[in-house]
Amino acid sequence: MPTADSQFEYFVKSISMPSNTRNSVTRIVSAINAAIQSSPLSVFRPKVYVFGSIASDLATFDADLDLFIKLEAPTKDVETFDFETSMFALEAIDRVLSEKLNMSSLDAGKRIIPARRCPLLKYDFSAVFAHLFSENSEIQRCYSSASISVKSYHGVFSSKMIRFLTQCDPRFRKLTIILKHWAKRRELIKAGGIKSYGFTLLVIFFLQTRKPVVLPNIDRLKMVASSLQKENNSEPLDFSEYFEVSFLFI
Repeated sequence: MPTADSQFEYFVKSISMPSNTRNSVTRIVSAINAAIQSSPLSVFRPKVYVFGSIASDLATFDADLDLFIKLEAPTKDVETFDFETSMFALEAIDRVLSEKLNMSSLDAGKRIIPARRCPLLKYDFSAVFAHLFSENSEIQRCYSSASISVKSYHGVFSSKMIRFLTQCDPRFRKLTIILKHWAKRRELIKAGGIKSYGFTLLVIFFLQTRKPVVLPNIDRLKMVASSLQKENNSEPLDFSEYFEVSFLFI
């Protein structure tokens, strides 16, 4: 007879993103990186990063694919991109991908969202990228959308930090995936509502404030990093750089 633990594990696995789907991200990133590197945009030394729930290992089966393309220039770093420059960069990236990845006839599956804080190039995955996986119908249906930004560098660091926390205690990952699944079904996580990232922060805060503590807070991590730095006589680690909104981590 199945135990409660085995049933719990089975449920988490059933709503998590399958491993072959996660592995497909490498193929998408490689295709985008190759397209940009072989275009005039290569002068800006572009580099493609995955962030969000896929990078932090908290993706459910219906997760979106979030990509950040870092562009550098001799006089202007991506962190200082203003709204107009970001929009121009996204339009240039879209033109390159349309040409290099044979997406020119799929205009209906893409749009640029002119958000002032962080403009996005958003693609309908099944309409735009699925042809890269013609041999695998499961991957063709895996992502609902793919978003590209040039102003989400903090998101890359936050994703790395959250992934680190998933390795601190495996219960954090399981709890977050189940609660995110529940919140999506109850339409708590939706467009215009709470974001998946914000919901994850709530789970982290909850686990940091239990007695006994389940996840370490930022001050504890700084103490451990400082201790390791002294023991190994190495460069100090600054965990605060991983957080976009560090005050949410008490």
